[in-house]
Amino acid sequence: MSTARTLAIRPDPGGIVPETAMVMAAGLGKRMRPLTATRPKPLIEVAGKPLLDHVFDRLRSAGVKRAVVNVHYLADALEAHLKNRVKGLDIAVSDERGQLMETGGGIVQARTLLGNGPFLVVK
Repeated sequence: MSTARTLAIRPDPGGIVPETAMVMAAGLGKRMRPLTATRPKPLIEVAGKPLLDHVFDRLRSAGVKRAVVNVHYLADALEAHLKNRVKGLDIAVSDERGQLMETGGGIVQARTLLGNGPFLVVK
């Protein structure tokens, strides 16, 4: 007879969190249609705020100071949100309007914005 268990994941209080994160926000959001017909997936609201804001809340609480966000689909809406609504993080935009780079290519393209130190990737 098996018993169900709940695993609690707790942050390591002695761990070092990189100051920079790469937030992958350039995707087309095809699986979320029709919600993404007029807005990019990172701006879809869940629990009263855009998915992207949930990500930024967690990054700030972990001690991240800077985020590089890649944009492609409906990039103007994402950039406006980043400019007008995001507080408490230094934001840099990696523009993929010309060509969607996928995950690895997006990181390579943003490399100069990410700097030489370690960074987190949020996909």
